[in-house]
Amino acid sequence: MRKSILLDTVNALLEIRKYSPSEEIDAFLLEALTGTILDSKSKRQIREVL
Repeated sequence: MRKSILLDTVNALLEIRKYSPSEEIDAFLLEALTGTILDSKSKRQIREVL
């Protein structure tokens, strides 16, 4: 369940980041990508959007 919540949050922040980039969003995305909750497939999909 934590993975799905994190993915929803990351996807929402990626949309927000398109219109209003900020260092806080970038820091959160970096933390999500370096953490252990997401699997490699999810991380790859996020990196493609970045």
